Amino acid sequence: ELVAALPADGRAVLNADDARVLALAARGPAKVITVGSSAEAEVRIERVDVDQASAHTSVTVVADGGRVTANLPLFGRHFASGAALAIAVAGTCGVPAAIAAERLAAVVVPSGRATVLSAGGVRLIDDTYNAAPSSMRAALATLAATPARRFAALGAMGELGDYAAAAHLEIGRIAASSDLEFLIVLGEGADGIAEGARLGGMPIERIIRLSADDAGIDAAAGLLRDRVSAGDSILVKASRASGLERLVAAIAERLGDGA
Repeated sequence: ELVAALPADGRAVLNADDARVLALAARGPAKVITVGSSAEAEVRIERVDVDQASAHTSVTVVADGGRVTANLPLFGRHFASGAALAIAVAGTCGVPAAIAAERLAAVVVPSGRATVLSAGGVRLIDDTYNAAPSSMRAALATLAATPARRFAALGAMGELGDYAAAAHLEIGRIAASSDLEFLIVLGEGADGIAEGARLGGMPIERIIRLSADDAGIDAAAGLLRDRVSAGDSILVKASRASGLERLVAAIAERLGDGA
């Protein structure tokens, strides 16, 4: 409906890597700008590199007849799509791709949105602001690419309706295949993640179910403190209602605050 409502002099910026979205190009008279990794995309993602040391993601985009690179203060390959879309939108507003890439590199990331902290030499990925199946998959893929040992503390994904049970099972199975040293599942709504991990072959002694109240948060922080070492990575992710930012703070306190 949004695309169809655009006037002839409007602009629709569409994801070239999603056939459903790309099909919207025929819905209205507006000019269409396509974005993605596809060779046919007008704004094309050419290369994505994740720097493990800085926890930054470098995205090279072909646009405006040239090539620009944005060094994002964000951790994960999945942020490349958003960066390319932002460059495309900026272009429709008259901002050159090189300037857009420069501004992206200076973006300030709010806490809880894939914020990376260091506590006692441990990488702590704070992704507690929100969660959906796609972002859970992306966060686990980012964690799986980190060196040393990997730990995850996951809570429920909200507002999924009838899809909730299947979605949590799926995330559990993905967690089981992510080479995790240990998985902590917090909150009643996240039970399916633990079950999915078990069904996915993760040994039950490496799966811990805890409540998401203060006692559960305290227990989770203690368990992680006793198991992690410098160089390890911990992902904490859930929908906002779970309040797992409390766990991030508790882990940082026990391991020693870092930056």
